[in-house]
Amino acid sequence: MADDISRKAGTAGISLFFRKAWGGFLNLFVMAYLARVLSPEDFGLVAISNTLIGFMQVFGNAGIGDYLIYYKGEDESEIQNAAFWLNCLIALFIFIVLLFIAPFWASFYQDERITNLVWLLAIGFVFSTLRNVPNALLRKKLEYKSFIFYMSVMGTISQLSQAALAFWGMGIYSLVIPATFITPISWFILLKLSKIKPDFRQFGLRHWGSILQYTKYLFGSQIISKFTNDGDNLIIGKLLGIQALGIYDIAFKTANFFNKHLLPIVANISLPLFAMKKEEPGHVKTYYLKMISTIAVVFFPLYGGMAVFSADFINILYGANWESAILPFQILLSFAILRSLSSPTSGLLSALGKQKISFYFSLIFAPILLLSIYLGSGFGLITVCICVSIVRVLGSLTQLQLAKQVLQIEWKSIPESVPASFISALSAAALLGMIPSFPLPILASIYGLAFVLVMYIFFKKVLFDHLRMIVQFLPFKLPSGAK
Repeated sequence: MADDISRKAGTAGISLFFRKAWGGFLNLFVMAYLARVLSPEDFGLVAISNTLIGFMQVFGNAGIGDYLIYYKGEDESEIQNAAFWLNCLIALFIFIVLLFIAPFWASFYQDERITNLVWLLAIGFVFSTLRNVPNALLRKKLEYKSFIFYMSVMGTISQLSQAALAFWGMGIYSLVIPATFITPISWFILLKLSKIKPDFRQFGLRHWGSILQYTKYLFGSQIISKFTNDGDNLIIGKLLGIQALGIYDIAFKTANFFNKHLLPIVANISLPLFAMKKEEPGHVKTYYLKMISTIAVVFFPLYGGMAVFSADFINILYGANWESAILPFQILLSFAILRSLSSPTSGLLSALGKQKISFYFSLIFAPILLLSIYLGSGFGLITVCICVSIVRVLGSLTQLQLAKQVLQIEWKSIPESVPASFISALSAAALLGMIPSFPLPILASIYGLAFVLVMYIFFKKVLFDHLRMIVQFLPFKLPSGAK
C-alpha cells in the first residue's frame, strides 16, 4: 500500500514537473520580452496592485482546501458541498471589498492607474478563489493527469497573451488582462474534472463551524505569512518608491524562479501524501526525508548555476536597462535555496493537524522580517535585500528544526544527498573560476558536467539512487528490452 501511494505521488510529481518546467521555460522568454518593452515603474505598479490582491487572497483561501484534504469521514460529500458554498460566499464578499478599497489603495501610492489594475485583478481573484474546492478534491486523490494538460494550455495562452498585448501597445495592462479572462475558464475546467455537484437546495451551514474551526490557525498563519511575503513590497513601494519596487520585484522573482515554478509541485503533493499516512509516523518520516533529498539534488545545482552566472543571467534575460537588479538578485539568491529545502514543512504540519505550530512560527517571524526591512530601507535597496536574506535564512533553518522535532528526526538521519549536492555544486562553481573565459553556453555546459562528475566520483550512490527513482516514476514505460 505504501509503495502504491509513493508511486502515485511520484507519478503526480513527474507530471507536475513537466507542466511547471514548460511554464517556467515559457515564462523566461515572456518576461525577457516584457522587461524590454515595459519600465521598472510598470512592474512596480503591478506588484503593488498584486500585493493588495494577495492579502485578500488569504481570506479567500482560508484553508478550506486543506480541510477537504485533511478530512476523512462518511459524510465527505456533504462536507464538500458545504465547503463549496462557504467558499463562494467568501469570494463574493472579498470581491465587493476590493472594488471599494481600490481607489484608496491607489491614493495611498499616488497613482490612479492602480485602481483600474486592482479592479481587473479582482475579477481573476474571484475565480481563482472558486478553484480552491475542485483543486483540493483532485489533490486529495493525487489525480493530476486529468487536468495538467488543460491547465498547461491555459497557462500558455495567458503568458503568450501578455507578450502579444504588450506588442500591440497595451503597456502595463498587458500584465493583468490575460488572467482576468483565463482564470474563469480554468475554474470551469477544474469544476468539470473534479466532478463536484453542488447542491443548490442546501448550503451545509451546519458544517461551516467545523470547517472554520480547523482553518482558524491555518488562516491566521496564512495571513501573517502573506504580510511576511508581501510586506516588503508595501514598505519598499512606500519608502523607496515604485521604481525601486520594480527593481526589487524583478530581482526577487528571478532569484526565486525555480521556487516559484517547482515548489508548487512539493506543495501539491506533500499535504495529501502526508495526510494519507498521518496515522503511520514512520511512513510520514520516510516521505519527508525523501522529499528533502530530492529537493537537494534538483535545486542545489540549479541555484548554484544561477549564482555563478548571475550577471549574465540578468543582462541576457532582461537587457542592460536592468543592470541595477544584478546585485539585489545575487543577494536574494542566498536564501532561495534554503527556502526550497524547508518547503515541505508547511504541508507536513497541516497534514498532521499541527497548523498551530505554523501559526506561532509566523506570528514571531513576520514582525522580525518586516522590522528589519523597515530599518534597512533607511539605507537603500541593497541593505533591504541583505536584511531579507538574513532573516529568511534563519526562518528556513527554524522550519527545518520544527520538522525535525515533530518527526523526531536526528540530524544524522538527514539524507546524504543534501551535503552531497551542496559540495558538488560548490565544486563545479569553483572549477569555473580556474578556467579561461568562454562563451556562456560553454561555461554552463562545463558547470553541469562538473556537477555530475563530482557526484559520480564522490557520491555515486546518491546519483544512481535518484536516477532510479526518477525512472521508476516516469509517466510512460520504457520500450521493451530497454536497459
